[in-house]
Amino acid sequence: MLENIKMLLGISDDDTSKDKLINYYINIITTKVLKYCKLDELVSGLNQFIENKVFSIIKSMDNTAGDVKSVQRGDTTISYNQQKTPFETVELTASEKEELDEYKVRKVRML
Repeated sequence: MLENIKMLLGISDDDTSKDKLINYYINIITTKVLKYCKLDELVSGLNQFIENKVFSIIKSMDNTAGDVKSVQRGDTTISYNQQKTPFETVELTASEKEELDEYKVRKVRML
């Protein structure tokens, strides 16, 4: 996973300056995904989800100014989207949970 995330971020394989941070977020997101899906280990297909989530977390940390939300020219107004805190970026969004629902283990109750 580390190699794929570094490739997405444009970090060369020999640059290890962000490896600890990337591995930290890989562990956090893996734990959250396993807990949400009620799994003991990752199944195929979840690696790509985790890689994309970690990529977006690291990318959002590098985005210091935030994305422009709106621009007004008369009397000049520029609004920026609110930056998410690191805590908010690791939380699974509703759309991410929907994506994970196909992997979720459902327990069947016998009556």
